[in-house]
Amino acid sequence: MSADVVAVIPARLGSTRLPNKVLCDLGGAPMIARVIERVRACAAVDQILVATDAEQVAQAVEGLAVQVVQTGHASSGTDRVAQALAGLGLTPEIVLNVQGDEPFVDPELLGRVVEVQRVTGAPLVTACAPIRRWGALLSPDVVKVVPDAQGRAMIFSRSPVPWSAALETVQTAPPDPSKPLPEGLKAWEHIGIYGFTGTSLHRFTALPPHPLELQERLEQLRALAFGWTVELVEAEHAPGGIDTPEELEAARARLERSLA
Repeated sequence: MSADVVAVIPARLGSTRLPNKVLCDLGGAPMIARVIERVRACAAVDQILVATDAEQVAQAVEGLAVQVVQTGHASSGTDRVAQALAGLGLTPEIVLNVQGDEPFVDPELLGRVVEVQRVTGAPLVTACAPIRRWGALLSPDVVKVVPDAQGRAMIFSRSPVPWSAALETVQTAPPDPSKPLPEGLKAWEHIGIYGFTGTSLHRFTALPPHPLELQERLEQLRALAFGWTVELVEAEHAPGGIDTPEELEAARARLERSLA
């Protein structure tokens, strides 16, 4: 079986900071349903799968016209995506790994990832957006990426990279997290969308985890460590994932404003 572009949403319940977060209510629907809505709005996607190890997730998306694939233990979201495709015998041209905690993911950005994948033939395409405030740059929960001159990823990190002289004052005089970065300090937030070819997904999951990947807890570092080209698609703004109760409340308020 095959489909040109398959979007797979890995959804587990093991979040520690926000338990069962993909099932949390957002405007009268579980978070995972909001993610599905956004992915469905992308014209480039031919099929949507939800990959999960939890029956509660399967029940939450029942009736949403997506296929649920029960997976076993997976060490990463990408491993869970690969399990789901293998279980169905699917061999898509392009696989989109869309995080289950990104209810504001931009359908247009998903389409651009697919387009860049087709044009460049890169084994991995992902996305980024400019960081504008100190809070995001200094937070280890916001993953940073440094692009090269061709718009490809050079490094991902939870640390504030690239380094700047402006950061030297942070230790002695912590900035207001809400304040904008000083002019000239350029940094980019990684957006957790991954576009693989069907072949490169299989190759990726066959590679052993790299020590830097384990240290930073960032699976995308595996691709760089083994010499892969990782193309970046730049968005104007990061959609904003949800990892904490505070972020959940902010997302609820944001959704309410958008629906008003």
